[in-house]
Amino acid sequence: MDGFNNSETKKNLRHAFIEEAVTYTKYRIFAQLAKQQGEEAVSRFFQQAADNEKEHAKIWMKWFCEGKYPEVGKTIEHSLSIEKEEGSVQYPEFARIAREEGYEHIAELFRLISDIEKEHENTLKKLALSRSNTVDPNSDGTFDWECSVCGCALRQTERPDFCPVCENEDVFFFKRPR
Repeated sequence: MDGFNNSETKKNLRHAFIEEAVTYTKYRIFAQLAKQQGEEAVSRFFQQAADNEKEHAKIWMKWFCEGKYPEVGKTIEHSLSIEKEEGSVQYPEFARIAREEGYEHIAELFRLISDIEKEHENTLKKLALSRSNTVDPNSDGTFDWECSVCGCALRQTERPDFCPVCENEDVFFFKRPR
């Protein structure tokens, strides 16, 4: 695909992906609102339409990425840059502007969500570390593993399957550097 990266088609794929992703989110919200208001048929329609929009977004994303989905490590790397930008630059700036314009409540929402984005960044860093083979084992061949939910630290050779403290099975453990 010579010239693809600079083509109008690639720009259009990016735009189509963004539009489908935004519409997916809107429709999920609309489905939830309809359900809360007792409109089950409307809720089901918006949920189905949202699922369709998500599938469309996946198609455009794949083609935007030259016909293949990115490898997990690349998705983590990409997401890290997004979360860092949102948490450290974008939302703090939005909060500053809202505050200057007298929208204190919105400024505070931007600040709070900025903190959440920073937590996402920290979690992504831990996920990257959990996939990394750059952490050296302890002298006895074990690793120091940390639960991503409660912070429980375990020393063992293999990654734990669940956390014995919070008993969470939907957890990931990452190797803590020494």
